[in-house]
Amino acid sequence: MSNQTTEPTLNSAALLLIFLTISCGLFSANVYYIQTLVGEIATDFGHSEGGAGLAVTMTQLSYGLGLLFVVPLLDVVENRRLMLFLAAVALLGLVGAALAPSLWWLFGACFLIGSGSVCVQVLVPYASYLAPRGYEGRVVGIVTGGLMFGIMLARPAASLAASFGGWRSIFFIAAGAIALCMALILRRLPSRQPDVPAKYLSTIRGMLASVRQEPTLRRRLFYQAALFSTFSLFWTVVPLELASADFALGQREIALFALAGAMSVLAAPLGGALADKGHGHLTSGAALFLGIVAFGLTLLPITNQWVGLLVFFIAALLIDLALTVSFVIGQRIIFALGPTRRGSLNGIFMAGFYSAGALGSAVGGLLFAQHGWQPPAVVGIIVLAAALLFWFSDPNNHPKESCA
Repeated sequence: MSNQTTEPTLNSAALLLIFLTISCGLFSANVYYIQTLVGEIATDFGHSEGGAGLAVTMTQLSYGLGLLFVVPLLDVVENRRLMLFLAAVALLGLVGAALAPSLWWLFGACFLIGSGSVCVQVLVPYASYLAPRGYEGRVVGIVTGGLMFGIMLARPAASLAASFGGWRSIFFIAAGAIALCMALILRRLPSRQPDVPAKYLSTIRGMLASVRQEPTLRRRLFYQAALFSTFSLFWTVVPLELASADFALGQREIALFALAGAMSVLAAPLGGALADKGHGHLTSGAALFLGIVAFGLTLLPITNQWVGLLVFFIAALLIDLALTVSFVIGQRIIFALGPTRRGSLNGIFMAGFYSAGALGSAVGGLLFAQHGWQPPAVVGIIVLAAALLFWFSDPNNHPKESCA
């Protein structure tokens, strides 16, 4: 589809790319701040950790719905206006969370945070439209790196902020950052108007039809849903476990622990290289197996606190590594299915596995509140084992996957 884009008004293309990359990180981080704060929120409002954990579910669920129903507006309306609207929704949610007088109020604020933070999935394709011909892939890779860093650094940032100013402080900080983003989007980003605007309902129907028509999409969605649901389960529950009597870690120590996840972003180029060489199928199976190993390690009967902490650190690293590599491979394969349909294919792919993540967070929080760590870990193993069995049902690379 052709489009009309004004010339960039930032001082240079490099500054524009830096701004888009940082913005992607800030918007993606909004969805994950809440994960390490469930324990403090439950205490503050006098609710169970399982009930407070539903705030994580609300954020991820609204983000998934936004991917499905809001992101397609990218090809319907002027993009900068859409970014500003979504940023305003996210800002309203962040301020609402920071000032929430009750848990129910926080649920509503989290719904707005997730809905508005889908702005990141408008920024990524917007960056590709601004990129010089022949450099689209590199530009998208850079801004996607910002997205992944936002996901991985959100948890330690939230824990660190909470250790100094309580759980609400990170939402005040994030609100200020998004307000600054809005000002720069309004004053500095070039507009982009679709030359031939797509019909919104037709785009939605096309996205849903892709699930029926593309078996490779269904398979990749199943793999990623399994990994992301267990990833969300893990990171909803593990801060509660680390803060329990077994480890008795404070928010600062939990923040340092959560930095383990950021290291996995470095594996993203490896996943892309393996997919380029036609090893996407084998690497996907390895990612699912690593996830099973990670949860299995946490169930070992270890009595030494420091050894147990090391085991959880290794498990966190393996789970985040598996998710990152699988995500890169999945996008590479899906983009190869239809170069002219990348937006809709990616939208349904991400909406599907983010919804699974919301379910994983809810199940993990509720199980931990009633039974502690072991039941959530067993659920993680069962989900990943089911996905691995599904992977074995297709032992050979699809032609479309080998070209990815």
